[in-house]
Amino acid sequence: MRGAHRVGDVVDRATLARIERDVETGDQSGVDRTPSLFIDGLRYRGPRDTASLERALRPA
Repeated sequence: MRGAHRVGDVVDRATLARIERDVETGDQSGVDRTPSLFIDGLRYRGPRDTASLERALRPA
């Protein structure tokens, strides 16, 4: 069969359970798209150029 399949059709139960946990955790964390970036447990919504990310990663 060619084309898209449901996730449950192409992975084993353990993998499917892991995917479901990851989706649930993402939902709880406010992830609404990928990639989403978290720094020290907080969602980073700033610019993603190198200089901005370096500033965001510097210790306070």
